[in-house]
Amino acid sequence: MENFELQNENLKYTCPYCGRKFRAIFTMKKHITVNHLVDNIYCPYCGYTCNYTRDLAIHLMNKDDEYHRNLYFLISRKYRRLVNKKLFMENKGD
Repeated sequence: MENFELQNENLKYTCPYCGRKFRAIFTMKKHITVNHLVDNIYCPYCGYTCNYTRDLAIHLMNKDDEYHRNLYFLISRKYRRLVNKKLFMENKGD
């Protein structure tokens, strides 16, 4: 019982929407964003829903059809970095 009371003392931050308690403000902000503010992100091709863009990227990457792959390349951070680097190198030569 003593351990449980000590754990509750460490929970300083309370979600204003549902009352859940958190140890760190970052964790509470993430909870609020995912559970209370953000609408689900969805795949326009099959209707798969998720809370994070990275989860959608994983979903798209694991599909074999052309539509999912093309959308993956549009939202993938790695692909955007490669394109931006290529554009930078092209403009650097001017």
